[in-house]
Amino acid sequence: MTELLHRDIRRSSIYGAAQILVGVVTYAVLYPLILEKSGLEVVGLWSLAMAMSAYMTLSDVGFSITLTRKISSAGTRDEAASFYGDYLTSVRFYVGVFIGLSLMWLLAQSACPDMLPLFYGRLALVWTILLLILATGVQLVAQLNGAVLAGIHETFYIKKVGCFLPVCRLVIGGLGAYWARPLEGIVLAILFENLLSCVLFHWRIKKVFSQWGRAGSYPQGRYWRRLWRLVRDGRDIYLISVGNMFREPVFRAIIVYILGFAAAGLYDIAKRLPDMIRSLLVGGSQSYMPAFGRLLAQGDLAAVEGWVRRMVAFLCAGGALFLGGFYACGDDLFAVWLPSLPPSAFAGARIMTIWAGITLINVPYWYLIQAANRERAAALSMWSHSGLILLLIPLNAWASFDLSDLLIYWCATSLLAQ
Repeated sequence: MTELLHRDIRRSSIYGAAQILVGVVTYAVLYPLILEKSGLEVVGLWSLAMAMSAYMTLSDVGFSITLTRKISSAGTRDEAASFYGDYLTSVRFYVGVFIGLSLMWLLAQSACPDMLPLFYGRLALVWTILLLILATGVQLVAQLNGAVLAGIHETFYIKKVGCFLPVCRLVIGGLGAYWARPLEGIVLAILFENLLSCVLFHWRIKKVFSQWGRAGSYPQGRYWRRLWRLVRDGRDIYLISVGNMFREPVFRAIIVYILGFAAAGLYDIAKRLPDMIRSLLVGGSQSYMPAFGRLLAQGDLAAVEGWVRRMVAFLCAGGALFLGGFYACGDDLFAVWLPSLPPSAFAGARIMTIWAGITLINVPYWYLIQAANRERAAALSMWSHSGLILLLIPLNAWASFDLSDLLIYWCATSLLAQ
C-alpha cells in the first residue's frame, strides 16, 4: 500500500507539472491574440467569464472532496464501492441545479435585457453564458469521477489526461480569438474538455475499479434523505470550497467595479505567471489528501509527519528559486511576451508573486487538515480573508485605489488570515 501511495504522488507530480506547462503555452498564445484582435476590455470580460464558471462550481457542495476522503479511508475496494450511492445522488443533484441555473439565466435576460456590456454582442453573450453553465455542469460530473480515481490513488491519471486537455483550449480557443470571438471559442473549448474528461475518467474507473457501480451498489431509500446526509458530511469542506471560490472571483469583480474591465484584464495577466510557477511546484498536491487519509486511517502518524517534512522542505527550496527568480527578472519576460502592456502590469505580477509565496508552503498542511476531518480551522482562515476583501467596497468610498493598491491589500490581508 505504501508503494501505491508513493507511486501516485510521484507520478502526479510529474504529470501535474507537465499539465501546467502545456497550459502556459496555451495562455502564452491566447493572451497576445485576444489583445491584438479584441483589446484589453475583452480580456477583462473573458477573465470575468472564467470567474463565473468558478462561481458555478460552488454547486459541488463539497461532494467530490467528501467522496475522495470516504473512498481513501475505506479498508477494502468492496467497502469503497459502497459509496456509489453517494456518487449517484450527487450527479442527480447537479443535473437539477444546472437546469435551474439555465432557466434563471434566460429569465434574467428577458427581465433585464440591458444588463450586459455593450462592447460585445448581446446575443453572443447570452448563448455563451448558457453554454458555460452546461460546461460547468459537465465539469462537476467529471470532478466526481476524478474524486473516485483520487480515492483509489489514481490521481496521476487525472493529471495525465490534463496534460492533453489544454490542446483543445489552444486550438478551439485560438480559432475563436483569431476570429475576434474569444468568449465563444474558450467556452466551446471548456465544454469539449469537460466532456472528454468525464468520458476518460469513467473509462479508467471501469478498468481499475470493477466493483464501482456494480449491481447492488445503487442507493436505496429516499433521495432527499441521502442528499441531506451528503450535505451534512461535507458541510465544513463545503465552507472551504465556497470561501475559496467566493474570494478570488469577488476580488476580480471588485476590481471591475472600482477600476473597470481593463484593470481586470491586467490583473488576470499579472497573476497568471506566479500562479503557474506555484502550480508547477505543487503539481502532485491533489494526491496528498487521499494519501494522508489512507495513512491516518491506518494510524501511521510517523509516515504522515515524514511526508509533510519532505514536502515543506521541497516547497521552500523551490519557491525561493523559481518565485524569487521571477520576482527579480520577470520584467524582461513581460517585455518580450506582451510588450504593448503598460509598466504597471509587471508591478502587479511582482505583488502576486508574493501572494504565491505566502500560500505555497501551506499546501501540505491544507490537505492534511482535510484528510484529518479538521477542516473547520481552514474554513475560518478562508472566510476571514474573504471578509477583509469585501471591506474594499466601503473603503473605496473615501480612498482612491489603483491596481497595485488593491493587490497589496489582497496580499496583506491574506498574510493576516494565514
